[in-house]
Amino acid sequence: MTGSGGLALIGASGGCGTTTIAIAVALAVQRAGGSSVLAELDLARGDIAGLLGVPRERSIADLAEVSEDLTDTHVAAVAYPHRSGIRVLFAPPPSCGGVWTRDAVQRLLIAARAAGFVVSDISGGLSEAALGAVDQGAHPVVVAPATSAGARRAALLAEAL
Repeated sequence: MTGSGGLALIGASGGCGTTTIAIAVALAVQRAGGSSVLAELDLARGDIAGLLGVPRERSIADLAEVSEDLTDTHVAAVAYPHRSGIRVLFAPPPSCGGVWTRDAVQRLLIAARAAGFVVSDISGGLSEAALGAVDQGAHPVVVAPATSAGARRAALLAEAL
């Protein structure tokens, strides 16, 4: 896993378990002896800090000023070092998400790779974050609720990717 572009978990709808799966994959990579970065790209309603029970003191919003010239040093300064060993890049508050275009997400993921295998938690819909992650070589996995409507949304997402 460590040699690839990472994994992009894309939720077909809110509440289908994308964040929980993203955390589990990042922890599994860590426990297998690798290093992992959990990049929360659910720019509308990120909740990883709450699920991990940690404060969201920094977020990718702190990288907005250098989004054109992101380096691994910038990412390391903002990533939260969780006690499990994973490094977490928290989503910005909803009012700060505008700078994260497709190109900016690509630059963020390139810089994050220096710290390990990148697991991206991405909001539902075909957002710029999802496209940026896939363009960067992340393997997309669409997570859908077990409903017929969720399956239809997942199929549309997969088709668009």
